[in-house]
Amino acid sequence: MAMSGNLHDFSLADMFSILSQQRKQGCLRVWSDKKEAVLNFQKGNISTVSVSGRTPETVIRDVLVSQGRIKLRDYQELKKSSHKAGINFFSLLISKGCLIDNELSNWYQIAAEDLVVELFKWKTGKYKFDTAPQVPRDVLYTLSTDFLILEGLRQLDEWPRLRRALPNEDVTLEVIKPDFEDYELGQDIFIVRQIDGKRTLKEIRERLPFSRFRLFNGILNLKREKFIDCLEGWDDQNEMIFMPESTSLKVSTKSVNGLFPLLLGVVLLLLAFGIRFFIGIPPLQSSEIVNRVQNELNGNKKANAINNFSQATGKIPDMNVLVQKDYLSSFEAR
Repeated sequence: MAMSGNLHDFSLADMFSILSQQRKQGCLRVWSDKKEAVLNFQKGNISTVSVSGRTPETVIRDVLVSQGRIKLRDYQELKKSSHKAGINFFSLLISKGCLIDNELSNWYQIAAEDLVVELFKWKTGKYKFDTAPQVPRDVLYTLSTDFLILEGLRQLDEWPRLRRALPNEDVTLEVIKPDFEDYELGQDIFIVRQIDGKRTLKEIRERLPFSRFRLFNGILNLKREKFIDCLEGWDDQNEMIFMPESTSLKVSTKSVNGLFPLLLGVVLLLLAFGIRFFIGIPPLQSSEIVNRVQNELNGNKKANAINNFSQATGKIPDMNVLVQKDYLSSFEAR
């Protein structure tokens, strides 16, 4: 079966939601202007992604070349020799000292997620999904489609503020906490390791498999936690535009006043649960809460229209057919 349509009528988030709910296996192709994305799905989750020829592998390749760990010509020759010998290419890179095992697992996941999330910026174009194609072998990752939907929408919402917070990619960064390796910084550790007091933000971006959003968010987190600072080109007023999550809690009179309504809400919530228990109403189980949240996420009108059409006809519809049969218009009227 095949499903096709255009992004103006049916967004990528809508499409991902359907494929996740129905645990589909197949290949989704998306075209926008001169760009093309190819994503393979297994049981509703994404197993491979390619965007205009860029894959997690090519992202890692560019990072290794940019950092001077390997020359592009040597990289290509190693890849050919590993293919002929039937050796895993990344294992060969690790054995040659070009890549660390920890870097591979983290970078591949990061690059794959960022490639998919970038697709949410595509507002126009067409897509086509074909079920049950040949599934690629040697899949190194599986991405949660539900997570990527939420992350894609979150980044679309936060990106304008984050971009204003770091308007200049020519800023020069320095490390001011030299014992940073002793801290649990997560993925941000890769950012700190590339800061030497000489490289600009743009140069650091070229040496990492991070999207602009992931890198800028990490830079602001590290600066607020006083792991790094900027030598020049930074306007501290811009930093106040976007307040990323902080791993430390700094309390002031204003922050306490701001937290009071939140604390009151938590107390009332606990009282509500206590009353339910006292009068004999069983507390909500975690599965019930998850189901309720999932039902809210799945409440998209277009997603419901697709499901109803599938149940009524036993087929996955073409979006043009769906509109002609007034499934979408009937939901819009509700």
